[in-house]
Amino acid sequence: MFSLFISLLAIWPPAIAFKDHGPVWSRVFSDSSPETIPEKLVYYPTVGSVVGAWLGSIVIPLDWDRPWQVWPIPCVLGAYFGYTTGTIISLVVCYFSKESAAQKKRRQ
Repeated sequence: MFSLFISLLAIWPPAIAFKDHGPVWSRVFSDSSPETIPEKLVYYPTVGSVVGAWLGSIVIPLDWDRPWQVWPIPCVLGAYFGYTTGTIISLVVCYFSKESAAQKKRRQ
């Protein structure tokens, strides 16, 4: 179930936004350089969900014997909070970024 959750957060939005444009996938995720606003709106939540899931796994080896500490609960919560944080960051970045006229024209 965790893999389904991560797929819905991290793979589904870029798959819908970028479709079969291989160079866009490569530039945005391999080079970590989203250029347009839609790319930024997809990139930051995707990275946030993966990093959040990874950071959520830190509490698993601690021997506190708490019910929320059982796998995959911390990873799911971390991915959810990472996605939310990434979404907020992407909105702030897009609000303050200047998109060139050429990029606006190309997007239309």
